[in-house]
Amino acid sequence: MPTDASADNPFASRCVRPGAMTFIYPPGLSAQRLVQQLAQQDWRGAIVGGHGSGKSTLLAELFAEAQRAGRQPWHVVLQAGHRRLPLPLEAIAACGPSGLLLIDGYEQLGRWYRWRLARHCRRAGVGQLVTTHAPCELPTLLVLEPTLELFLQIVQQLARGQALPFERQDIEAAYAQANGNLRDALFALYDLFEERRAARPASTGGDEHLSPA
Repeated sequence: MPTDASADNPFASRCVRPGAMTFIYPPGLSAQRLVQQLAQQDWRGAIVGGHGSGKSTLLAELFAEAQRAGRQPWHVVLQAGHRRLPLPLEAIAACGPSGLLLIDGYEQLGRWYRWRLARHCRRAGVGQLVTTHAPCELPTLLVLEPTLELFLQIVQQLARGQALPFERQDIEAAYAQANGNLRDALFALYDLFEERRAARPASTGGDEHLSPA
């Protein structure tokens, strides 16, 4: 698992965590347009995608955009095994009619609990924006489908012009081995970065370089 021990490794966890990276939107989309679409869906929507597809990164950006749109977002992250929110459903009313409940990992909740959650949100006038692995009872806001081209853009964004000690084929191999999980592919590049840097003679300095585009 990547750590933050190497300050200049662009794939360190501090660089790739949600909120640190900039989400790369499909052509014609932006955070503002997605929030506008969410408003048209009565502030109810789901971001659908597999593990490591960028759902949490997008949710972090939509949090800020929802605030600019006058909503009061409340962000909850669910881990494996969490079958309910870490708060009483009755507390949802405290969000007020401008509230927006953001749930990362919505698929963890059981169907009966989801039904009760939706009822409380409707009564309180609170919106719901969730991330989930498959379409659910909430209207789909966006389906995330990672591609190699997208991954190359992400690597270029993280590198910020820094020379990388590997070639494009290494990036392609990391993506292929991760089976579309962008997060795992970035973790693999973290390890490769550290491995190549440790093996590179000090005298070579930063001679190697890569343009992933």
